[in-house]
Amino acid sequence: MTSVEAVTSALEKLGIKPSAMVEHDAAMTVEAGLQAIEGKCPGVFVKNLVVRDKKAGLFLLSVRHDAKVDMKALPQLLGVSGGNFRMADSALMTEKLGVAQGSVTPLAVMNDTEGAVRLVLDKTLVADGATVALHPCTNTRTCSISGAELLAFVNSHGHEPLL
Repeated sequence: MTSVEAVTSALEKLGIKPSAMVEHDAAMTVEAGLQAIEGKCPGVFVKNLVVRDKKAGLFLLSVRHDAKVDMKALPQLLGVSGGNFRMADSALMTEKLGVAQGSVTPLAVMNDTEGAVRLVLDKTLVADGATVALHPCTNTRTCSISGAELLAFVNSHGHEPLL
């Protein structure tokens, strides 16, 4: 599993310093995460789903905490004809992204050196002036960075996200 220190070091190498880093009890759900950071961590809290399709492969969807994800609409949105997306199991998340269930974050692409996971980011997360609140590969902390910094981070780790 990736440590907070490894994520912080990777951010620092790019000149990125989170505007907040909040330690809290383990947040296994979006609701628990929102409650844990209320009033402490600026930005839009990020909800993450890891989905797979036998033909299209593995995708990490990172969206606003209040966004609804329609699994039936995903094939068309992602340009995958005939896709049949299912949630990925925790073993696959750990193997490909180096994080446990509940700790998934777009920052985990730093562990996907093979490029097995396609990152999909909600456009609003990286809009001009956006700030996001996300886990630094553990669900016991949440940090805030700008959307531009998030894009710089994932790009530096070889992941050009679909927006």
